[in-house]
Amino acid sequence: MAKKSNFSFNSLHTWPAALTLIIGLLIIALFVILAKQFLINPIVDEITSKEGQISTQKQEYKKNQEIIATLPQIRKEIVELEIVRDEAKKYLPTEISMPALIDNVYISARNNGIVFDKFTPERDIDREFYTIKPVSLNAEVGYVSMASFVEEVTTLERIMNVESVSFRANNSRGGRNAEFPRNENTPITMTAELRTYIFKDDEDSTSN
Repeated sequence: MAKKSNFSFNSLHTWPAALTLIIGLLIIALFVILAKQFLINPIVDEITSKEGQISTQKQEYKKNQEIIATLPQIRKEIVELEIVRDEAKKYLPTEISMPALIDNVYISARNNGIVFDKFTPERDIDREFYTIKPVSLNAEVGYVSMASFVEEVTTLERIMNVESVSFRANNSRGGRNAEFPRNENTPITMTAELRTYIFKDDEDSTSN
């Protein structure tokens, strides 16, 4: 007659050893899965995020170090540019001296026998650090007078550039479209634009 089994599900001590081992392993596996899901994975994600931040910070630090390394050279270049600017300002007018410069141009023309049909300061052309002051002019001049006038304008103490200039023949026979005259005393029509420049800080100082 077979021996009756004493196994009871509610009595752990009656379980077979193999079943007890299997159940124990399943419980351990479940704990491992839960721990990985709710404890280990978030920590790994946080570590990965921190590593990304550290990498970014290292790149920023390297970039900043490169910038810091170039600062002495940048400062040197700024000083050199300021010296060049200050030197250039010696030859450029200010808002206060601009009328005197216009008068000098006009006087140079009169000294060379030039009477302008047009001598008009035009609208200012604004730039970031300076303002362009254009002057349009038109006159009938001879070769010698024109050459002397242009030379005097370009050698004024304050810079006045001849930005553009054009000439037209003005013969009595052929009209304005006639062949360009070769006689140095024959008048020609000169149209030109003069330009000078004023630094913005000079404008600000004169307005205060």
